[in-house]
Amino acid sequence: MTNIVNYAKNPSFEVNVTDDWSAVVSGSKNLTAGGVRGGACVQLIAGAGQTATYCVTGVSVPNGATVTASAWAQCGADPTAGAKIRLYIFDDPGWGQTALATATSACVSGFEYITCSRTNTSGGALTFKCLLDNEFKDSATPVYFDACQLELTLAASAYTDGAQGEGHSWAGAAHNSVSTWTEPASVGFVTVIPYMMV
Repeated sequence: MTNIVNYAKNPSFEVNVTDDWSAVVSGSKNLTAGGVRGGACVQLIAGAGQTATYCVTGVSVPNGATVTASAWAQCGADPTAGAKIRLYIFDDPGWGQTALATATSACVSGFEYITCSRTNTSGGALTFKCLLDNEFKDSATPVYFDACQLELTLAASAYTDGAQGEGHSWAGAAHNSVSTWTEPASVGFVTVIPYMMV
């Protein structure tokens, strides 16, 4: 039984920041060391406008189902005035049904976990995607994102990718495919109680 499916195909940016992630709208997108999972993360450096990248494939969400996105974010400047670090869920095409999570000042001293959920109420299936957003718009400030997850659940599950150890796997290429975590089957033990004659 599969317990967690992460539909973000390159969720921790271990090899590159291009597989299954769009080009940025403004500013720049770079691979950099650090993060919370593995040894790398994505750096979005603010441009003069919105600096964002989104997962290209996303996940098909039936009507009435809920999708949840989560990620870890860090920045050297306080993002709270104007909600400058954001995680979105949107449907494609149309950019509707938007859900939003914003980082707080906690992201200044380390990576902060942010998550949001959205239920599809359109009447039909939609493809939902998550977007990572740097809204500093000063052509200078970097924001770091790592361990992104997109899943068909009511709330965020523990982070999953195929490199996380026992029970985790990739559906295809490592760091470029859907990943799953399946709870390992429990090993049964039988306790033998010696029979003693008295």
